[in-house]
Amino acid sequence: MLRSLLLVGVLSGCTSMVPGNALWLSQLDPLSADPGDITVALELPAGLGVLPDSVQLSLSAKRTGHGSVGGSWVLAEARDPLDRRVYRVASQDLTELRTVQMQAQAWEEVDPGGTTGSLSLALGGRRTVPAAQLAGARGSVLLGLAQDPPPRALFRDAPV
Repeated sequence: MLRSLLLVGVLSGCTSMVPGNALWLSQLDPLSADPGDITVALELPAGLGVLPDSVQLSLSAKRTGHGSVGGSWVLAEARDPLDRRVYRVASQDLTELRTVQMQAQAWEEVDPGGTTGSLSLALGGRRTVPAAQLAGARGSVLLGLAQDPPPRALFRDAPV
């Protein structure tokens, strides 16, 4: 169910996905990864930004005959030492997210065939320059876990 994390590229540059890092991502277990360790980093060209409070992490699980559990959490923005925008689960949301993880993990242990789930990331972009100025612009999306630094590029130099 959730043991393999599937990343669907919604970027126009899916060919910019880094194959080795996609394999690394597919081996992550979102039910045991500490959400406090997850970092999403963006390298965006000048003139392209992220709408405030628009970066959201969602986790949901459903077990046949038992309902569903899940939620969405707005990620807090910061800057890393390389001056990239980085996003992490806000400390006030960690307990709730970990509770959803534990419920999903318990369901999967008891009924792996009857339990399904998803983990996703969404964000809202904004331009601060005319679209013509962004022609040919490229950016990168990186994912990191505290125990496995530095963040790994999932999409490198992708058209935006």
